[in-house]
Amino acid sequence: MTGTDKALEEMTADELRSELDGLRTLWSWVPEDVQRHISTIGKLCRVHTRGKESYLGAIQGLSIEIRTIEVATEEEWTDWSKGKKYLETKLIIFPISSLSFFEVIEDREEIEEEEKIDSVDRLLETADIED
Repeated sequence: MTGTDKALEEMTADELRSELDGLRTLWSWVPEDVQRHISTIGKLCRVHTRGKESYLGAIQGLSIEIRTIEVATEEEWTDWSKGKKYLETKLIIFPISSLSFFEVIEDREEIEEEEKIDSVDRLLETADIED
């Protein structure tokens, strides 16, 4: 997906194709039950409340609750009984209720060792640390 804000009429055939491919990929990630609910937006519905009131109208939107987050990770693990090390690729499923903090890392670059030391030295120089 190009992520442009261009109007469809202004997009080239390649940009339109890229946008469509991206949207199809994104849609394929949406669980089937959520796809079904999304497809009802704009449709006529009747709602009955517990207070025995009835409403007729069109579905305008949904609110989906995230219950879990799935994190793909790699971890080194040692099987001491065999004396071998393994690199395991895992999918860990965390219930939202178990999280206290969550970060999405947009970019990551390796820092050379000299740069690490230099940045720590700079922090120490600017800190008010008394001996």
